[in-house]
Amino acid sequence: MKMKQNVLMFVLLCLTVIICVGCNNEAPPKEQDHTLDGALLNEASTITPNTETVTPTTSFDSEEGKETITENTTPIKPGDVEIDADAILGQYTTYFYNSAKARKNNIVNAAKKLNLKVVNPGEVFSTVGAISPITKENGYEDAGTYQDGRVVNAIGGGVCQVSSTLYNAVLGAELRITERHPHSMTVSYVELGRDAAIAGDYMDFCFQNTLETPIVIEAIVDPSGRLTVRIRGMETRDKNNRKVSYESIILETIEPGPAVVTYDKNQPKNYVKVTQSAHNGYKVELYRLIHYQGELIDRILLSTSTYEASPQYLIIGIK
Repeated sequence: MKMKQNVLMFVLLCLTVIICVGCNNEAPPKEQDHTLDGALLNEASTITPNTETVTPTTSFDSEEGKETITENTTPIKPGDVEIDADAILGQYTTYFYNSAKARKNNIVNAAKKLNLKVVNPGEVFSTVGAISPITKENGYEDAGTYQDGRVVNAIGGGVCQVSSTLYNAVLGAELRITERHPHSMTVSYVELGRDAAIAGDYMDFCFQNTLETPIVIEAIVDPSGRLTVRIRGMETRDKNNRKVSYESIILETIEPGPAVVTYDKNQPKNYVKVTQSAHNGYKVELYRLIHYQGELIDRILLSTSTYEASPQYLIIGIK
């Protein structure tokens, strides 16, 4: 017992470095305004106090419901559907620069399968249907993903970043969301409440084209670590007088429990390894705010998301 107490005291005094697990513990470079992919949220710097609005981590153009990006505006013509270059109804960009190679591959692979998909008026689009099957034969690899409160490797790890980026582009286009699920734990490539997890055939991100004309999904991916998804179609909204923005509100913060310690008799007593950092859980509401001629005319609750807290996991040597 005394030996274990001494070991734990050593941990409390010496544990200052967090060891990354998979690609879920990345820190964004200081020069980037966007939060990087896969990292557990940095509670010290990115989480605001309870009930406060979470400031968007992307440069979001609320007037047009899209992020401002100017590159690659050449008109596209998928099949018989021609979309004007300027008719971007919604778009969003996320980053994955520090992801593992396999995770980068999965994001690129899924984005390519998503690119130039046409959604006709009234049609419901399924993300899982568009990028499946999630198999090695279809170009996916083992990479970090969430399972039972832990980060584990699984085929297709990282594809949720593609579905989440699409979700935010669809929000910008103000199309109808028919199915969306939050992750079990927080991710940092999008704001709280603005992620869209997909898994197997039981968790999908789906939306309906509520317009009277077709839309096209455009997914532009830089394999080094940048993904932009655009919704192109015919703009019918009043962009001069009407402005749209989104607001994430933290309703509740859930503290993680005590650390989960595994003792390794094959490692010396001064051995300490953190296999997963602790992080808070949250209950969050996402709202759409509509302003007309500068006045707020509507505030619409879109979803409520709950993210589980997770304790710190560490291995301590007792040899």
